[in-house]
Amino acid sequence: MIIKNKLIDSVSDAMDEVIKIDEIGSLLSVVNHINTEANEVNESTKQINMAVEQVAVTAKQASS
Repeated sequence: MIIKNKLIDSVSDAMDEVIKIDEIGSLLSVVNHINTEANEVNESTKQINMAVEQVAVTAKQASS
């Protein structure tokens, strides 16, 4: 009976670890998605910055 209880405990512990690994996998997927979106926002910000700089150059040329 003791061996059976130890086996049950071991299987239960193993299942807990599998669940944790699955949860970590889900979290990593979310982090990857957020990272992709952050990179897209960064690229868009760079494009906006370049456009604003061009507007500033154009405005300076027009006022001269």
